[in-house]
Amino acid sequence: MNQTKNQKYIETLNELGYAQSHSEKWQSVRVGTFTSPQHCLRALEGMDIRICEGVRELLVSGQVTISSIEREIDLVAIPIFRLGFSLKRKVRIKTAIARAYKLGLLPVSIEAAVALRLSYKQTTIVDYLTMAMDPIIIKEVECNLDMSCDSWGEWLLIRERPEFMESLAVLVFELPRKV
Repeated sequence: MNQTKNQKYIETLNELGYAQSHSEKWQSVRVGTFTSPQHCLRALEGMDIRICEGVRELLVSGQVTISSIEREIDLVAIPIFRLGFSLKRKVRIKTAIARAYKLGLLPVSIEAAVALRLSYKQTTIVDYLTMAMDPIIIKEVECNLDMSCDSWGEWLLIRERPEFMESLAVLVFELPRKV
């Protein structure tokens, strides 16, 4: 991307309300409201959210833990370059997530990702979010949850975790609770 395209994309990210810094709250979601992973799946289907087969399999596999305590958590959606990386290069996703963890950000749970997908309405294909989480292992492959939208609707996807991401890509983390 050249400088003009980068600037236009950054303006779009700003319009979507993404964080200027790692400590800036973007959205809040409630966890502990689902009774089971299957309840998560039914809620997604009931809201007409498009779900890839991998997400469906994950939610019925028994690998997903649901919080038994209802609480609100704050999330930050931050472009990778705002974690201190150059706009001019791709960044290892593990390096970006490790830097965010050092800054105090926390991984997003699958339950929080489902709650976000149910509450956040995406309006543009630029609005593509990768959940920053410990990798989901499926058939010995590291995977991630992503949120996107296209002409078919809003999606919750599971895909193989890429080694590198563009520095303009947006990661979603949980903000630590203030004591």
